[in-house]
Amino acid sequence: MDGKRRRKGLAFSVKHNNVHHRILRSDPVRIRQIAFNLLSNAIKFTETGGIEFGISQKKEPDGVVETRFEVTDSGPGIPSEKFPILFDKFTQADASVTRKYGGSGLGLAVSRELATLLGGDIGVESEVGIGSTFWFSIRCEEGSRGLSPPPNRDMKPTARRHRSRFLSPKTTKSIRS
Repeated sequence: MDGKRRRKGLAFSVKHNNVHHRILRSDPVRIRQIAFNLLSNAIKFTETGGIEFGISQKKEPDGVVETRFEVTDSGPGIPSEKFPILFDKFTQADASVTRKYGGSGLGLAVSRELATLLGGDIGVESEVGIGSTFWFSIRCEEGSRGLSPPPNRDMKPTARRHRSRFLSPKTTKSIRS
């Protein structure tokens, strides 16, 4: 993925806002799958400019940490009337997209299902000619170095089976090329 971004000459940066909870219990495989899909789409549809990967966290009153991931690109943007269908299976914003870029129209639908399984949501903000921000959120409990299941029984079984260490301002940096 990074090779394609470099070949296109796209800048890449990582932004952190309020990332204080470094060890969280969630499903790192599913989180990576969603992030990979959103980043791959951003690279695929962006011809010039760059991509930013953002992470922010907010501790909820019930003690759960909501973590939000954002992928912002300087691509062509998406008309707002297409938003309602973007996360449907086998759907793309424009039929010409499949001819030009390929893809099955399943990536965003699968990402929506995974985000829901992780107790979160997924969405998009976009402006034609400016670019898009695709985001997803997950609900996690603070973790420790132990692997015991979290006390919150409301979380889905797949979401509480694993713990994940997230990026922090001390462990990541901006990458420019």
